[in-house]
Amino acid sequence: MKIMLLCQSLVVGGTQRQIALLAPALRRRGHDVSVAVFYCRGPFAAELVAGGVPLHDLGKHGRWDVIGFLSGLRRRVAIERPDVLYAFLPVPNIIAALIKLVVYPAPRVVFGVRSARMLRSYDWLTHRQYRIEALLSSLADGVIVNSSQGLVDTIARGFRARHIAVVSNGTDTDLFAPDPDARARLRAEWGIGEHEVLVGQVARFDPMKGHDVFFAAATRLSCQSASWRFVCIGIDDNKRVLVQALADRIAPGLRLILAGARTDMASCFSALDIACQASHFGEGFPNAVSEAMACGVPCVVTDVGDARAIVGDLGVVVPAGDAAALANGLAEMRARLERERSQLAVAVRRSITERFSVTAFAEATERALQVALS
Repeated sequence: MKIMLLCQSLVVGGTQRQIALLAPALRRRGHDVSVAVFYCRGPFAAELVAGGVPLHDLGKHGRWDVIGFLSGLRRRVAIERPDVLYAFLPVPNIIAALIKLVVYPAPRVVFGVRSARMLRSYDWLTHRQYRIEALLSSLADGVIVNSSQGLVDTIARGFRARHIAVVSNGTDTDLFAPDPDARARLRAEWGIGEHEVLVGQVARFDPMKGHDVFFAAATRLSCQSASWRFVCIGIDDNKRVLVQALADRIAPGLRLILAGARTDMASCFSALDIACQASHFGEGFPNAVSEAMACGVPCVVTDVGDARAIVGDLGVVVPAGDAAALANGLAEMRARLERERSQLAVAVRRSITERFSVTAFAEATERALQVALS
């Protein structure tokens, strides 16, 4: 197949990481794959180029650059003539549906849905995008969702595509692997003692991510023992003041590290004792959970998206929005680590390597795209 992937940018993010994994993997399987990007910036652009994937910079000049941008994308699709235009997230999905109407011969269009229950929050424009996406889904030849909860959500939102497939995200288990040296180095950098228990949340600062619940649970645990430590990873510098203010209000005096946005995520996961996902809503397949587990780190997660299915009986699952339950879950995992740390580390990594490899991800995507072409 000749496949063009369409996305807004290649900045650090879960969807962007999946594109950076998928495109080279599909090329290794013999397909002609390229990536068209609204704004050609971000670290994953270099990864794609290094993997031999052509990038088409669509040169969008801002949110309201519509006519010129659409004209440029139409020309690019007409020149490249892909068999499949596979878009990721609502705005690219909407754009892909419109392109199908103005290009001849039109490519098959596949929508990529990467989240679930996203209409619970955000502004009117975001709500409108999600509704337009559902209305235009009848133009799609297929939809790929990355979670079982995402499947339920697309059906509830009225998606009308001919085919909807669930394809779980892939995890680069060569990159995300236990690293004792990185663990020692980062814990020293962060001032974490040998007998302290470090809990980390890896997430951007966003209403869906549950930093408020994370901080509330952390302050409960800190009142029980001074050996708990907490780190937030993935917060952009321009949000740092907001995060610190929230922490100071909910958990004054909390021994909290704001590690910022980092590129050495495998090292960061290795430094943790427990990874926490405190999301309120919106998760499909949370990459941070599978990546932490690939590094041998057990997880405590809220019951959002497919987090329960990812951790299975190797993690702890608690209701979303319940700080007391989250604190109890973290304490339960700490007790389990004290009993079986080595065995648990091996088991959680094996769980990811056996179920969510990049090869399995590429094969499942390939099958879904072939169905859309049939």
